[in-house]
Amino acid sequence: MERFNQDIEAYLSIYCIAHPEDWLKALPMLEFMHNNKRHADQKSTPFELIMGSNPIAIPTSFERTNFPTVEERLNNLIRYQNEALAAHELAQSQMIARTQSKFEPFKKEQQVWLDSRNLFTKYNKKISSKREGPFEIEDVLGPLTY
Repeated sequence: MERFNQDIEAYLSIYCIAHPEDWLKALPMLEFMHNNKRHADQKSTPFELIMGSNPIAIPTSFERTNFPTVEERLNNLIRYQNEALAAHELAQSQMIARTQSKFEPFKKEQQVWLDSRNLFTKYNKKISSKREGPFEIEDVLGPLTY
């Protein structure tokens, strides 16, 4: 579930950064496209799991109309759909890249910085720096313990 939430967060942030003014209008389409897409850990889409089939995203029988607002709306829906799919694929590739990072363990006597969120200091955390250091590694106790 945590990975799923991270996936949605990355997906929405990519789209919202690219469209800061009109992302709110596209939110229903983004949700629809996310639920209509097969995810990495599932063989079916969320729509298939809940309803048994995928709904048709955009009706294809209305190629040309006499009403420009309807045609404009259909073009916007197609654009939202394409951009939502692109944002979803980008978020998916970023999540894969994050999990496949090549971590090289630290070595003895190497200089490192420590995240100050995990340190207890005497001064107020609101005015403290984000990192403390550099500190020298005195001993390697395990693959992730120093």
